[in-house]
Amino acid sequence: MALLTVPVLLFAPGLDVPGHMAAWVTGPPSASRVEAPAAANRPVRGYVPGEPTPGPAAPPPTLAAPVKPTVAPPQPQAAPTLPPATALRTGVIRSGGAPVPVRKAAGIESPNDPQLADGSPVLVSYGAELQIGGDGWRAVRGLNGIVGWVPSAMVSIDN
Repeated sequence: MALLTVPVLLFAPGLDVPGHMAAWVTGPPSASRVEAPAAANRPVRGYVPGEPTPGPAAPPPTLAAPVKPTVAPPQPQAAPTLPPATALRTGVIRSGGAPVPVRKAAGIESPNDPQLADGSPVLVSYGAELQIGGDGWRAVRGLNGIVGWVPSAMVSIDN
């Protein structure tokens, strides 16, 4: 058996329950606070009303631009002409009749690699071939938009 307790509001002579409830809702009675005068909170040094703003004790330093010595410009020398690193050259896929898979990463096979047919024209990166596992690989772009890596032996580069 369980006993249930129900809060009961007692009304008896001398108990001011509604007054106590109202006091609880409004909070504690406000005490008269003693406020410090505003001047007590001000710093000892700093702005003082009525006094002029003090100027700098010394004038600010004057900065002069540094003087650079005059040096004769070096004579231009003829640099060897190299093709740009981002240049592309043309080439053709030469595989003896079989299509060549174009890898997304050099030397790594994946089941859905696109293929380029034998004799397909391609753009070949100008850089040297990439050596992976003893095999050379070239970065190519087919005219049909296929981009990736093919074995160097399968690409004939035009000069």
